[in-house]
Amino acid sequence: MVYPVERSRAPGRCLFGLLRRRAARHPRPLPAWVEICRHKKQVPIPSDLDEPYFAALAQLPSLVAAAGPKEWDENFLACALTAIAAAKGFPAVAEAVQELTPLVAAEFLEWLRAR
Repeated sequence: MVYPVERSRAPGRCLFGLLRRRAARHPRPLPAWVEICRHKKQVPIPSDLDEPYFAALAQLPSLVAAAGPKEWDENFLACALTAIAAAKGFPAVAEAVQELTPLVAAEFLEWLRAR
């Protein structure tokens, strides 16, 4: 059964709060993780949720941009990059970015240069 989703007066603030809380615990923003899993499992969006789902997803890059002036740690950086990649249609990149800590990035660059 599908339940109607209430529209928030400030959906951007709600999503940003979710991103911030989620990043503090683990760098997997829930909206992006849903999109990653949806692509991996090839799950279609129900037609009645198609428009609001993609409208909410499209807000992620601007929410990340709104966080630009704030101080970021490596978890929030991974969370923000994951959200942008997922929202822009790059679920594999979004998933990979979740693993991209500064140490992994340095190792990756070392590997890339050695190729």
